[in-house]
Amino acid sequence: MAQTNPRVLAGSVAALIAAAIAFTAPWEGDVRVAAPDPVGIPTECRGHTAGVVIGHRPTSAECDAEFWSDMWNAYQGEQQCIHVSTTPGQTIALMDMVFNGGKRMLCRSTLARMANAGKPASAWCPQFKRFVYAKGRKLRGLVRRANARYSLCLKT
Repeated sequence: MAQTNPRVLAGSVAALIAAAIAFTAPWEGDVRVAAPDPVGIPTECRGHTAGVVIGHRPTSAECDAEFWSDMWNAYQGEQQCIHVSTTPGQTIALMDMVFNGGKRMLCRSTLARMANAGKPASAWCPQFKRFVYAKGRKLRGLVRRANARYSLCLKT
């Protein structure tokens, strides 16, 4: 049995994270002064929320480092929740979901249960469209983002 070269695997993961960053960044914007998001969560840079203090002014380098770290965590969360093979587009859509709503949201979802049960993507990808609420409020931006995840999930 052939073994996978760890450098090739690491390069593949890095490329996947870079693609996920390209997908996620436009949805997040670039907040250079930490402020509450639409539902009151302190946020800075490109959707970073961990330990954010309102009014903090992160540098570009800090924002880049936070975003890469947050997307790495999203990748790890996706890997912990989804136990079946997915296409790169599906993985990116799932990573964006973890980035935006957290690993717990994905792991506890019907979407994850369906995917892990081996259902076809045509059955579980529409579940992305359910994730349009933040703190009980339906947000237009989340509706558009959910539709983009759904399209990416089915596309590749």
